[in-house]
Amino acid sequence: MLDWLVLLPVFVILLVATLLIAAPHFGPLFPKVYANEPNAPMPTPGLVWIYVVILACGFVTGLIMVAYETIAIAKFGRTLGMAWLHIRPVRIDGGTLGWGRSFGRAAIFWLASCLGWIGLLDPLWCLWDDKRQCLHDKVADSIVINDFFAGTRLTHPDEAGDDASPDGVAGPERLHPSRLASSPLNTAGHFAP
Repeated sequence: MLDWLVLLPVFVILLVATLLIAAPHFGPLFPKVYANEPNAPMPTPGLVWIYVVILACGFVTGLIMVAYETIAIAKFGRTLGMAWLHIRPVRIDGGTLGWGRSFGRAAIFWLASCLGWIGLLDPLWCLWDDKRQCLHDKVADSIVINDFFAGTRLTHPDEAGDDASPDGVAGPERLHPSRLASSPLNTAGHFAP
C-alpha cells in the first residue's frame, strides 16, 4: 500500500501534463443550450473530457504500478514500501518469487483495486485465511513474511552452504518461512497461536 506514495508524483505529473496539453481542446465545461434552437447539436461538455483524462491517467499509473511491483519483487525481493515495513513476499516453499509470480501477484492486486468496494476483499482476505494470505498471494502461491534481517537473502535448507548449522540453516542471519511456524511471530507480523 505504501508503494502508492511512490507513484503519486507519477500520477500528478501525468495528469497535469495531459490536462495542459488537452484542456484547450475540451470546449466549454458546461455548453450553453439556446432555447431558440432545441434540435441544435450540443458539444460534449468539457467536464466529461476532464473526467476521462483523470480515469486514463489513473489507468496508466496502475499499469506503471504493476510494472514497478513486478520488477522490484522479481529482481530485489520486495518493493520500497515492503523494505520500509521489513516484509517480503516469498513462495510457500520458501523460494523467491520469479517474474511470472511477481507479475501475477501485482496484476491481481491491481485488478482487484479497479473493482471498487468488491476489490477490498483482496487485502482483507488475510484476516480470516488460515495462512494469512490475501487473494493475490493465493494466485501467486506466495506468502508475506517478516524480514527480520533486511538485506539478507532467504535460504532454502537445500541450498545451505558450508556455514550451515546441523539443522540445515545457513547462519543465524538466514530465515526460512517454514521455520516461522515455530517462531512466536509468524507470517506478516501475526502472533502464532
